[in-house]
Amino acid sequence: MLCAFGSANAQTSQTDEATRLNTEVIKLFKEKNYKDAIPVAEKVVKLREQELGANHFKTGEALLNLGFIQSANGDKDEAQKNLEKAIVIYQEKTDLDRDSRIKLAHMLETVAFYRYENRKFEKAKDFYQKAAELREKLHGQDALETTSALWLLASIYQLQKDYKMAEKTYRRVYEIRAKKLERSDWNVQDAQNRYYCMSVRNDSSDEAMSLIKSLQANNSNTDQPQTNLSPKLIRGGVINGKATYLAKPPYPQEARSSRAEGAVKVQATIDEQGKIIFACAISGNKLLYEASELAAYQSTFSPTILSGKPVKVTGVIVYNFVP
Repeated sequence: MLCAFGSANAQTSQTDEATRLNTEVIKLFKEKNYKDAIPVAEKVVKLREQELGANHFKTGEALLNLGFIQSANGDKDEAQKNLEKAIVIYQEKTDLDRDSRIKLAHMLETVAFYRYENRKFEKAKDFYQKAAELREKLHGQDALETTSALWLLASIYQLQKDYKMAEKTYRRVYEIRAKKLERSDWNVQDAQNRYYCMSVRNDSSDEAMSLIKSLQANNSNTDQPQTNLSPKLIRGGVINGKATYLAKPPYPQEARSSRAEGAVKVQATIDEQGKIIFACAISGNKLLYEASELAAYQSTFSPTILSGKPVKVTGVIVYNFVP
């Protein structure tokens, strides 16, 4: 994803030095020697700024390289700062070639994720929307490449409790992945679970289930393209008994006052370490949903081993509320 510098029409000593150093940067990056690559990449940025100015496109390329190396090294704050500068420069250029537009999409997604981690959801949402639009233009509306940005965009809508937009966006992710990947692929199952979850929130689960059954029927064979995108997802049924620690949900005061009771089923996905990475109530009294989901996220499970390797598992946790 780094930029290699071509030869300029008018070579200067600074141009030659920047090109030479950038070759070294790319070599160190490929060797995953990020610590040594960073100071060299910083020199390249400085040389470009001195020779061409802070807003020149070649300065933007140098900032991109530095930002992605810092990101790979775990220096998120510095990476975000430099990638944001590069994004501004790339967006101002009106004749970006395809490779540069792909790099811009990747920068938008990377910075959006850092904003997402810092719970700056509105700023993250803006960049994910731009990244998704750019991916659509580059790869097509039904391309797998568009789904990563859309998936995270849907997650933000869900966190903001904009369930209508979350359902709409998860549906699109699910439709694309279900048509492109094997039915048992983790990415398909995850998108399906999230889409169905939001449909329950919006009282449109019948429509969602109809779509799911239709797509499953059309993807009932193994003719789908084989990918290395992710392993398959194992289904585990009711998983209460597999918990090493099953957190007990509090009884919400509003639910208690309304005498809301009964069983709540929470669709959950457990990662390879036994940690819940997705939990969504899919049946029961809605006043009990949030408490049930929070309890699920606090629970831990024994890792599931398949062919000697830990795998992700999806299942249902059942909570019973008695006034």
